[in-house]
Amino acid sequence: MSSLKDQLKALPDSPGVYCFFDASDRRLYIGKATSLKKRVGSYFLKAHDDRIGAMVDQIASIDTQQTASALEALLLEAEMIKKYIPPYNVMEKDDKTFAYIAITKEPIPRVIVVRATHQSSIPIKELYGPYTSAQTARTALKLIRRIFPFHSHNTNTGHPKRPARHTNATNKLCFDATIGLCSGVCGGRQPIAEYRKTLARLRLFLKGKRERTIASLKRTMRQASKAQQYEQAARLRDQLHALEHLRDIAIITRDEFDCLPPKLSSYHIPHRIEAYDISHVFGQEAVGSMVVFTNGKIDSQEYRKFRIRRRPTPDDTRMISEVLHRRLNHPEWRYPDLLLIDGGRPQLHAAQQVVTMRNLVIPVAALAKGPERKNADLYSSDPMAKLVPLPILIRLRDEAHRFAIRYHRQQKRKNLLAPTNTIATPQTAHSQQFMTENPK
Repeated sequence: MSSLKDQLKALPDSPGVYCFFDASDRRLYIGKATSLKKRVGSYFLKAHDDRIGAMVDQIASIDTQQTASALEALLLEAEMIKKYIPPYNVMEKDDKTFAYIAITKEPIPRVIVVRATHQSSIPIKELYGPYTSAQTARTALKLIRRIFPFHSHNTNTGHPKRPARHTNATNKLCFDATIGLCSGVCGGRQPIAEYRKTLARLRLFLKGKRERTIASLKRTMRQASKAQQYEQAARLRDQLHALEHLRDIAIITRDEFDCLPPKLSSYHIPHRIEAYDISHVFGQEAVGSMVVFTNGKIDSQEYRKFRIRRRPTPDDTRMISEVLHRRLNHPEWRYPDLLLIDGGRPQLHAAQQVVTMRNLVIPVAALAKGPERKNADLYSSDPMAKLVPLPILIRLRDEAHRFAIRYHRQQKRKNLLAPTNTIATPQTAHSQQFMTENPK
């Protein structure tokens, strides 16, 4: 056991994949983590249900593999589970509930997420997974797609209910191609041979072979530059840069919120925490998000989103004030025991002013993120806010950011698809009494 304790102490505070072994060197379980030290250590710091408790009792050694990001940890975890099939990864799981990332066997291959039950109806060439959560697999693909744009919609059947999203009458490009998520191979903008090279790199990345993917991109970029194909070389350079600076966005899964050590599950955590963020580009398509943490767990049924109504000026403090006023107009939503704002002192003061104007007594805190979302400077004059473990506040702040970004992109796409003379503006939305104080 002393050897196991030494292994726990040596774990890095970085993303990666961990594997538990028993005394016979048999793999018991494979998992992923945004922090190997915190995630693996949590198994030995809190009580578990009978199944997990039985596994922990058998752990004799731990093996870990660090990755450059939580996304790559997710992909590597899936590959290792498929290869080794550890008993505690599949115990009490129905194989039909697993999700997979699939590359189809079609003239223009698609990259999609499929359930095991749907595989017979789709011509599949390759499967990557399994993933216990289809939403996690889709989130991973959204991130990957920014690096390797791929084709995803069925060009044979189309989407008759939403044709405007997938086709452009002028150049026959799908909507995803117009916003850079598809290479345009479906409309002839990219040669199929070049698209297949992109898929080859995507396959390497899905298998967890990051270094080989980077080497392939560098090699092809040099070849394109030497052949004076500067536009292609620039695209490859951008892919390479995105891959080498991949950030861990929205990959933290709900089980990581729920797997907190006992000291993070104490009475110091308020019953209901609401976290807020604002998302916009120079004031355009400005939106706000509200995410909720109830009794120590994410409560997605209580999430709300707000479309900013006032003139499109990039003023985050004014926007957070508007969002909080509108939120507090709903007394049927239980008032929070703590308000958390994504921002610094200006955002904190704006939120405090709103609470004071309403004659309410609600603790308010702000968490500054910095230019690369790496800071965790907490601003609050209320002692309750400072009693909440900082990891929880950071995770809530990042969840509010994720939810706001998603809604902002939805609004941007709606405006892109709208006819020129009917694109919504904050003024027209206000006149129509447009409200989005609703669940996601």
